[in-house]
Amino acid sequence: MQLNIGERSLLAYFTTYSDASKAIDELKQQGYTDIQINNISNHPDVNTYYNLENLSSATSYSTYQNKSLMGSHLSSSMAGNNSGGSYSYLLTVITDKNKALDAFKILKRNNASV
Repeated sequence: MQLNIGERSLLAYFTTYSDASKAIDELKQQGYTDIQINNISNHPDVNTYYNLENLSSATSYSTYQNKSLMGSHLSSSMAGNNSGGSYSYLLTVITDKNKALDAFKILKRNNASV
């Protein structure tokens, strides 16, 4: 997928669906509409660690409109460090570059690793 000129994508990792859901609600309240959440764990909301070289995800919720989001190579994100971690959900937000910082703050406030 290619972003339009002036768009930014934010990738946020969450341990629990509850935190991710709160972030989605807050983002929507602030007018963000291009949001997608993926389950990236075989055991969501459980504190287990995984080898992140073999991630696969199943979309559990998506409001991304008329576009297809494609995953990036693990080496381009924090997941590429193979440290595992207990992240169960990946939330992706596409926004105008002028609203990216506000979205970042919402994600961090809701316990995301961005």
